[in-house]
Amino acid sequence: MQTKKQNKLRSYRNKMVETRQSSLDFFTGVEFRYEQVGLLNGCMVINDSRSTDLEGTLDSLTVTNTPVHLIMGDADVQQLMQHLASEIKLKVVTLGVYGATDFTKRFEVSNLVDRTVYSKKLDDVFLQMVNWLKPGETLLFSPGAVSNKFDDFIVSGTYFNSLVGPYINR
Repeated sequence: MQTKKQNKLRSYRNKMVETRQSSLDFFTGVEFRYEQVGLLNGCMVINDSRSTDLEGTLDSLTVTNTPVHLIMGDADVQQLMQHLASEIKLKVVTLGVYGATDFTKRFEVSNLVDRTVYSKKLDDVFLQMVNWLKPGETLLFSPGAVSNKFDDFIVSGTYFNSLVGPYINR
């Protein structure tokens, strides 16, 4: 019984992702949901602070067709590995995590990507990742967890936009 339900959910999710991908060329995002903030040294910056669960982050990774520098909040590592491991291994070149209190738990995830950055502060993660961005890549801010650093996704999204604003090529 559970398998039928899981297959139905998986089918629904796949259809949703296909629809998103086909319309992505015309979609510039809703505020804080896959919102294209601008270019930073030729790298598209996307604010996806509405993704406060791993499914939202997975959807955003799935529709992104370029190498990704992913900034996440302190999501549960076991859940992260179950939901995102294959997509991270496939698309993410740098994984930045802010708010983490036990960095040793991140070892499993760091084996999936070229580089990892961990800090209690979003600013530190962003400033380190800026050095690695290349034209044609994507910097994706998609927390994947409810933040203990910000009151809600609006606050974190606004903060992220103010943080990257001075770096955006206008």
